[in-house]
Amino acid sequence: MGLIVGVWNVRSLWQTGAYALMKKELERFRYDVVGLCEVRWTGGGEMEEGKILWSGTEREHVYGVGMVIGEKARKALLEYNPVNERMVYARFKGYPRDIDVVVAYAPTMNHSDAEIEAFYDQLEQTLNVLPKKDVKIITGDWNAKIGRDNIGFEEVMGKYGIGNRNNRGERLLEFAKDQKMYITNTKTQNRKKWTLESPDGKTTNMIDLILIEQKWMKFVTQCRAFPSAEIGSDHRLVLCNVKMKITKRPKS
Repeated sequence: MGLIVGVWNVRSLWQTGAYALMKKELERFRYDVVGLCEVRWTGGGEMEEGKILWSGTEREHVYGVGMVIGEKARKALLEYNPVNERMVYARFKGYPRDIDVVVAYAPTMNHSDAEIEAFYDQLEQTLNVLPKKDVKIITGDWNAKIGRDNIGFEEVMGKYGIGNRNNRGERLLEFAKDQKMYITNTKTQNRKKWTLESPDGKTTNMIDLILIEQKWMKFVTQCRAFPSAEIGSDHRLVLCNVKMKITKRPKS
């Protein structure tokens, strides 16, 4: 099966019962690492012997990111770092290379351009501290519409986006270009690709995206959204299959 990496904006795990419901829903799917956005827990760390990692603000129940880690991936976990309330990463022992998964939750349209730039600056800094030889995957809610037109960005996205691009989508594509990443959601035609639905049900978008370094894109077999995963969020769970192995970390 290889590696299965996902992303899910859960719209808060702070409410009573939300965490248990999310865990129960994920039991229905095969996964190794699922990045979580809008967790809204404070502080940072791990629970259940590393089954979940998270990173949030010190006091307020806002923003927040995390990872749910499957049993096989827990045995491969080398290290993790709760960077801030919008970013967390973990490194896994892999073959032929170690694999780094970064979870990123970008500011919404209500935030300023300065906040967006600060987010991308931090993301670049985070990538720069990871070993160059590792495989890098970024999974997140980017709050950006990349659209379906890939002219000028053929190296970072395929022909299967959705709708029109906005300024934040342009910024994401420029970031992907600079970092030599590819947006896996756009690789193949798939009816089940939209990840967010408007409250009136009339508009769909694709803002929950999984990026991988371009040189490893040939190992991606599929990326799709799952409408059946239900926890009261207007975002769909997205899972990406990568033909790479995670292996047990060496005993210290």
